[in-house]
Amino acid sequence: MDINEIMKEAQTAANQAATEKFQELTNHGPKYAVHEADLGGKITSGQIGTLLDDCGGAYITLGGREQFVREAKKQGVQDENCHPPHYNGDGWSMWKGVYSGYIIHLDFDLQGRQEVSIHAAAMEAAVEVMKQYGMNANVKTYID
Repeated sequence: MDINEIMKEAQTAANQAATEKFQELTNHGPKYAVHEADLGGKITSGQIGTLLDDCGGAYITLGGREQFVREAKKQGVQDENCHPPHYNGDGWSMWKGVYSGYIIHLDFDLQGRQEVSIHAAAMEAAVEVMKQYGMNANVKTYID
């Protein structure tokens, strides 16, 4: 199993899916106006930007007994400064989840966007690639 090739293929799929989702959201126009606010939530400025969708993100989960995890531990560069330790690959990183399994962060071109649907589309496309290689990966999303 060449995990680096799998992750490169997953990144390509993630980039394409994120770009397509971004274009779809852009075609519909902004969903929210963005303002600065104090800690109590009181708006303290005029509009400083817009969001195309709810603010949030997504990540990939993978069972701890997967062959990918074993290979990543062998091949990845372990970052001991993080707790739990991270295994860093080229454009991805992996670490032990809080409850079970492992979490994979995969870099993609539009990851600086804060719209949850862009992140979800990217991670779902990456997971589809991973599943083609027999990996039992899943996507988890969150709202900020």
